Amino acid sequence: MAIPKGKPRSQYTFPEVLEASGLDESDIEYVLANLESLDYEYGSTRYIGRIMAHDEARAWELLFNREIRIMPGYLGDATKMALWIKERHMNYEYLKQDLILECGFICIELLEQAKNGLKRFVFVTSPNRKCKEPNQDLVGGLIFNIDSE
Repeated sequence: MAIPKGKPRSQYTFPEVLEASGLDESDIEYVLANLESLDYEYGSTRYIGRIMAHDEARAWELLFNREIRIMPGYLGDATKMALWIKERHMNYEYLKQDLILECGFICIELLEQAKNGLKRFVFVTSPNRKCKEPNQDLVGGLIFNIDSE
């Protein structure tokens, strides 16, 4: 599969987005097969990104730490307090379940490990068996790319 030259990214199909993110054909087929087993909606699926980690729990943690920010706001330069709140008072397992059930998040572990020995995970969001209708107020503007490979 090759993306036609000059095609705007906004017109990429989901497999083309996966290819543009650096996944090879076998990884793309594996992701699509996993999504199909979850009754996902092809036309509504959005790529979030890839993360390398030792296990799925760590991949979710990296997703949260890279993409969810607690800002000190009017506390001045209270970075330590913001980090303390995040570490001590954020229930990541509850947040993960909400992202799955309310936003249609799906984490797929790819078959081949990275060259450094870490497992590779792909995150997408889509209506699926666990989340028939993702909350569009939450995921409507959700196009970010957390690729670190």
